[in-house]
Amino acid sequence: MEFPELIRIHSAYAADGLYVLAVNGRDQETSTKEVQRFVDHFIVPFPIALDTRGSVRRAYRLEGQPTTVFVDAEGMIRRMHTGRITPSELEEGVALIVPRIH
Repeated sequence: MEFPELIRIHSAYAADGLYVLAVNGRDQETSTKEVQRFVDHFIVPFPIALDTRGSVRRAYRLEGQPTTVFVDAEGMIRRMHTGRITPSELEEGVALIVPRIH
């Protein structure tokens, strides 16, 4: 349900330096073929990685899905949101990491 909003936010702020990276957890899809079907369905303009070993989940200490992590240009995590994110919450998170919209 959130993917169209991620695509919208990417389109709106990519020129300002926003980089969106989606990570599909190993307990969601077990093959890149399933991920590719999803990408093709939504026409995703940003990369989607398959975390086959669960290393991203461990590194970021992710407790639930989906989780949206807002990382600034210096690599600092500015906000983490677990669960469904609303368009306004997504905009607020992006405002923390994209200088133009501060």
